[in-house]
Amino acid sequence: MTPEDNLNMEFEARLRFETLIADLSSKFVRAPASVVDREIMDAERLICEFLGLDISALWQWSDEPPGFFTLTHYYSAREGPKPEVRLNHEDFPLVPAADAGGPHRGHFLSGGYARGGSP
Repeated sequence: MTPEDNLNMEFEARLRFETLIADLSSKFVRAPASVVDREIMDAERLICEFLGLDISALWQWSDEPPGFFTLTHYYSAREGPKPEVRLNHEDFPLVPAADAGGPHRGHFLSGGYARGGSP
């Protein structure tokens, strides 16, 4: 395989990924509020399939009790146990705890580090 072939393959893979993201974005822009949850779950599935991942889970900061995350959306390509619905912020060592002054907004991609572990 020539360097040019490699470059073409990388370009095609990037184009497929950018097309996926554009398609997903347009679905969310057009989606009525009543179907957003279904669209999120479908997006999780499509992203997992594209990237070859088995699981996607989305948590949101919880107001009750503070300092916890609540599982809002989950996709698994395989049968198996679902993660806990509520997790303490300590379960996500890469996300700083919310301060008492208001909601904390942030995101991260976990590489599967053990609780309390570091990248």
